[in-house]
Amino acid sequence: MLILDRLCCFLRLVVRDLKKRYGDKTILDGASFSFSHGISYGIVGNKDDGKTTFLKCICGETGIDSGYIRIEADWKEHRTKYSDFGIVADSAVVPEYMTGYEFFDYLIEIHPLCVTESKTADDYFDMVGLNVAKRNNLIKEYSYNEKRKIQVLAVILLKPSVIIFDEPVKNSNKRRINRMKAIIDDLKKDRIVIVATENPDIAEAFCDEFLCFEDGHILSLPAEDVRTVLSGSEETGND
Repeated sequence: MLILDRLCCFLRLVVRDLKKRYGDKTILDGASFSFSHGISYGIVGNKDDGKTTFLKCICGETGIDSGYIRIEADWKEHRTKYSDFGIVADSAVVPEYMTGYEFFDYLIEIHPLCVTESKTADDYFDMVGLNVAKRNNLIKEYSYNEKRKIQVLAVILLKPSVIIFDEPVKNSNKRRINRMKAIIDDLKKDRIVIVATENPDIAEAFCDEFLCFEDGHILSLPAEDVRTVLSGSEETGND
């Protein structure tokens, strides 16, 4: 992992000429963009337009056919690794045979510098909104939303260079949206934050700039067009 601290004054993820094919189908055809810290980017659209493939490519989950992906910290380039990316996935994959407290201790063990001395485990659980009664239970007993909170806890503690939220909240109330917005606003101060969503309300609540895919390319999207693009996604379906 590229270890960064608050003294890092510039952070950028550079993606250039990314190409990816599956058989005869071209998904990415020269996709290029530069992501900077301080901005939360919303990648909007349906599941068949290249959004999911792009995110898998930049974090190393899927190989690319050509192009390059680099992280620049204070103008110095670094080869990216899987550990440079933190993903709050829609599938909520978490270690189910640990309790919440045990998972917290595990994160501290693998990255001991991640905790502020003035904060306790309960402070961090309060931050993500995990119920006090659940914190000593096995994670396998958690609801879907509670498992997502454990994923968010991990990215808050580990602070990877690039943090990707795949549908950060679902069927959530205003309090949950406000809590997640506060977390994203704090993370983006010195990390790159990307939000992938098909929900226009989520995009508008969490994102400063918007991107979409067309013919394998990344395009900047004006804020006023977000709802139009996503309503079109609903009509055309998904994968």
